[in-house]
Amino acid sequence: MMKYTTNADLQQWLGELDALEKNKTCVGPGFIKPFHFATLVHILRKHEPAQLALPEKITSYARTMNLWGVLGIESTHDNVRERTAGTYHPIELLKSVSKVDETANALMRFFEDVSSDKDTNDAISTMLRELIGNCYAHSDVKDGVFGAVCA
Repeated sequence: MMKYTTNADLQQWLGELDALEKNKTCVGPGFIKPFHFATLVHILRKHEPAQLALPEKITSYARTMNLWGVLGIESTHDNVRERTAGTYHPIELLKSVSKVDETANALMRFFEDVSSDKDTNDAISTMLRELIGNCYAHSDVKDGVFGAVCA
């Protein structure tokens, strides 16, 4: 059964990201989810790491999500994605507003697998385009990357 993310889970992770910035190390969550990777990428990109060491238990998932690739650093692990396509949306840096629809469409496949209702899927597609578009409209960007998305 899926464990839902609570406000306390988010607060703890934000605290760990603060610790990572200050101490160059942090305690990972007991169960890693895509939002952990997206926020981790945000923090790590600010500091341009030359290397990244992760616990072995999440290395495969991190590799599947292309963590080292989006950071532009070499992995000490084989960067081959191990999991099946369609199950994951690897970390994607938001660099071009012209890709909003493409990114939203790629994420829609997760919803279409569980909903065949056209009106519902149209509403979800609109929501995704708005959320991704808002990254471009409201980010305090200094390097041309407006955020990161993964699922």
